Amino acid sequence: MKHIAIAVLLFLATMPAGAETPPLVETPDLAGAVAGGKLPAVEQRVPGEPAISDKPAGRPGGELHMLMSGAKDTRLMVVYGYARLVGYTPELTFAPDIAKSVDIEGDRSFTFHLRACHKWSDGEPFTAEDFRYWYEDV
Repeated sequence: MKHIAIAVLLFLATMPAGAETPPLVETPDLAGAVAGGKLPAVEQRVPGEPAISDKPAGRPGGELHMLMSGAKDTRLMVVYGYARLVGYTPELTFAPDIAKSVDIEGDRSFTFHLRACHKWSDGEPFTAEDFRYWYEDV
């Protein structure tokens, strides 16, 4: 389910800071899991400080057909489900994406600030512990 959270986070991360939170709409594919108590309601899965987009929302669903001829081709899958803490502006400066902000010291030390109450799609907190786990244990 974490891949779904990444898609939601990517959508939320395109929203400009300071904008009013739009009405939340449950993703149709998750409605059954919410009704069955397997997932919390959408209001409980959205970060406390969501980024708000001025771009129109897409529509969920559809199909993606990919040709994978070898094991290494699976590396291309991140192109379709990629989430990032920061992105780049056309001027090649960092711009927050999932992260709320980033502090850069001397072009060598980066401190990423996460949005308050950020969560995975299953309602679990999205915290610095996730990064520690990936870096030290994975």
